[in-house]
Amino acid sequence: MDSDNKAVEGTLELLVSDVNQPIEILPPSKEEIVEDLTSAAPETTPTPGESAGIAKTLPKPDDATDMAGSLPAQAEALAQGQDIDFYQTGLSIEDATKFFEEALPEAGWAKVQSMPSEQMAILLFSKGDSSATFVIMDNPGKEGRLVVVAVQ
Repeated sequence: MDSDNKAVEGTLELLVSDVNQPIEILPPSKEEIVEDLTSAAPETTPTPGESAGIAKTLPKPDDATDMAGSLPAQAEALAQGQDIDFYQTGLSIEDATKFFEEALPEAGWAKVQSMPSEQMAILLFSKGDSSATFVIMDNPGKEGRLVVVAVQ
């Protein structure tokens, strides 16, 4: 937890060598101990609904309308350090699925999997080391479909 009592995430990589040999674990020296991790945090945090990377650059239907302003709580929850985008389209779930299945390969993305249904479609694409997930669903209380894009 940081000083504002918010959860802090991190990644630890461990290189194991000398397998099947005795190991000695020593505490770090005082100089190596870091008590305040705030300096290790990214310098910028995406604003609600704003992509931290390429999600906003992926192909969208011509009628795509950004939803971040009308769903600020959801936008903030989704944008916490994630590469996301979400918008509304008037396309049906079937037509939106067809759009992405044609447009993404033209942009260099390979379709990994498509899981459409009448209520929702989940599409997975990859490009190099990146993967993109598209979730297309009815937009409760509004006309059209909500499209949520997450890139890792």
